[in-house]
Amino acid sequence: MKTIFRNGRIYQGRHAFDFDACSCMVVEGAKIEYLGNGSGTHLRIGSELSRATVVDLGGRSVFPSFIDGHMHFLQFGVSLVKVGLDHCKNLEDIRSTIAQAAKDRPDAKRILCRGWRQLSTNRQALTTMIDDIDPRPIFIDADDLHSEWCNSAALADMGITRETPDPAGGTIQRDENGDATGLISEGAVITLVWPHLIDCMSREDKLNAMRAAVQAYHASGYTGVIEMAMDKESWELLEDLQRSGQLRLRVAAHWIIIPTGDDAANLVQVQDAIDLHERYNIDSSPDLRIAGIKVICDGVVDSCTAALSTPYLVPPHGTGDMIWTPVALQKVASKADVAHLQVALHAIGDAATNSAINVLEDLASVGRRHRIEHLELTHPNDAKRLGKLGITASIQPVHSDPSILGAWPELIGPERCDWAFAHQDFHDHGAQLAIGTDSPTAPHLPLPNLYVAHSRLSARDLHDHCKVNQRSGIELYSAWSAATWGSAYSCFAEGTTGSLEIGKSADFIVIDGLSSEPEAQSLLTAKVVQTWMDGQLVYEA
Repeated sequence: MKTIFRNGRIYQGRHAFDFDACSCMVVEGAKIEYLGNGSGTHLRIGSELSRATVVDLGGRSVFPSFIDGHMHFLQFGVSLVKVGLDHCKNLEDIRSTIAQAAKDRPDAKRILCRGWRQLSTNRQALTTMIDDIDPRPIFIDADDLHSEWCNSAALADMGITRETPDPAGGTIQRDENGDATGLISEGAVITLVWPHLIDCMSREDKLNAMRAAVQAYHASGYTGVIEMAMDKESWELLEDLQRSGQLRLRVAAHWIIIPTGDDAANLVQVQDAIDLHERYNIDSSPDLRIAGIKVICDGVVDSCTAALSTPYLVPPHGTGDMIWTPVALQKVASKADVAHLQVALHAIGDAATNSAINVLEDLASVGRRHRIEHLELTHPNDAKRLGKLGITASIQPVHSDPSILGAWPELIGPERCDWAFAHQDFHDHGAQLAIGTDSPTAPHLPLPNLYVAHSRLSARDLHDHCKVNQRSGIELYSAWSAATWGSAYSCFAEGTTGSLEIGKSADFIVIDGLSSEPEAQSLLTAKVVQTWMDGQLVYEA
């Protein structure tokens, strides 16, 4: 079946110089057959025109569909039904929002919330601050997903007592008597909170959450994602969706490696990823595959757990701890590398970034496209090393929205803020950028993400004109390319998707509201009106 898309502005989108638009695209089945201007259409198509389906784009813009370079699939789907606290500016707002949600959900066994910003409660998270709201368990995700605020009923729900040990790489905050105070952070969130809440859901509820995630991503213009915390249960759910034809997204997954404090146990997890990769790889299963492993090296700035080279400016004036020792991390990375898996290292603080670069530099492989996730604080010397070493800079500009960085100058000082989110520096020194969102820790919408990437202004609060590291906004078309072709390249999928080229998959979006020369401001009002994958319409506004 041939479909002719005419009368549009069709952008190829691989690099900035490819953004000269043509007006016509012909799709044969799942592939792009022709790209050109209207004057050449009849010469190419001839008598086939009468047998083809013709789509009049009405002057609207067509771009390659987006690929989220870093997201969390099941957690995102579940977040769609959680109580949002993103708007809350203080404890009073949080309490009133949860109280209303509890009233609206009389049959819910637990009150699940998301989007708590630690600055809004002066980085305090105590059971006593929320225990009186409702007797049911209350679980509150920090907006970065690295901390969980629980009431007493939630702690009891998980069976946490004085005797519960802190898991490797994580902390249960306690008082002087050893009783949990309500805050669970870092590795303890992954090993205690996430498994408990997932176990409390029925299999059908989990599948429904994933179905909702697919629909939300289609509606936002995505046809692909790179999942960055894959585990056994989520993988089996994705397999179910694929078998039933309901997984209409290309998923490249990184298997999460949980620190255990035991090298042998760590390597068993890597072997699990290797075994799956042998069955589900880009050749055997290109649309649902294991691309590599994911290792979390440190925490986040807002909770003072990102690993810094010099201390935080607030008590207790620590530097934040590395979750892995260099030796243990090197063993995990080496085993994955030898098995042709990509290594993705979460590094937010400048000390963690330096350590992650050192680990990847020591690997013997060339061209594996290993990656570092987030790179929020990077010393200028390390910013220069990424491109030289062929390390993908996996970034989430949405995290640089100034409206959520109000605590940073107090926490780390203005000088280090000038190192923050040095995306243009990475690009200038030859690193391949891959743009994602880290949903559900941040909004998954791609157009506001690009706005922040380019302007360094807030997409959440248009009246907030502050900037952190003003020099590092990315040229608009380069940012767009990083959110499409860059993400595809980062997982070796650029041969089939990520740009509009003859012979590639017909994965594209139609956008209304962009001028002929797209400007950053228009990204806040433009709308994705259609999403196409393999030449099939998967979303229409």
